[in-house]
Amino acid sequence: MTERRTGDADLGRADPYADAGDEVPGDEVPMPPEGFRVLGFGAHEQVARGVQDRLRQAGVRATALAVTDDAAGDARLADALAADSYDAVAIGAFLSGQDPATPATAESTQWFNRVLNLVHAGAPQARIVLVRAPQTAVADIKRILAAS
Repeated sequence: MTERRTGDADLGRADPYADAGDEVPGDEVPMPPEGFRVLGFGAHEQVARGVQDRLRQAGVRATALAVTDDAAGDARLADALAADSYDAVAIGAFLSGQDPATPATAESTQWFNRVLNLVHAGAPQARIVLVRAPQTAVADIKRILAAS
């Protein structure tokens, strides 16, 4: 595992996703014509792309992106939230501190609180999903959407 710096903040924890190049499949999976609309985001572009493709293969109208712990990352998230109406917003495990292998720090908790408030302001009607790992994202999201 390698240490990750996200934006200007050193989150002070090992990052098991830093070298997640194997998450990126070939061509991007096209958006399904119908289904639940989900925005997913986290700290890693490669992981976001892989999760987006798996969700789309499962029939979810998914858009996933990576954000950074800075004003540019906040703006990217705010723009994505304003671009559409979502049934759910999924937050990656590294960013939310839900991954047991990468427990939250004071710095990462501050980042998580900030993006959580951006989600609340930009998509107040959406269900919030805390994803436990990239491999569980589809099941995590479907479980929350089934409960709605």
